[in-house]
Amino acid sequence: MHEQLQAWIAEVLPAATPRGAARVLDLGCGEGALSQRLHDEGYRLVAVDVDAASFKAEGPQFMAADLN
Repeated sequence: MHEQLQAWIAEVLPAATPRGAARVLDLGCGEGALSQRLHDEGYRLVAVDVDAASFKAEGPQFMAADLN
């Protein structure tokens, strides 16, 4: 699944949304691998997950929230 997501990021997201021009909301971000990748690519984003202790990414803004 990660490989498919990486391909989508590389091909679709830049064409639809210029870097730095839009904000991305990563719900259920887990450890923050996708959040970190998007942050490194220049996107502004907010990562949200129930468990702040599991979030490992550096740079993206993180918010703890229980969405149940």
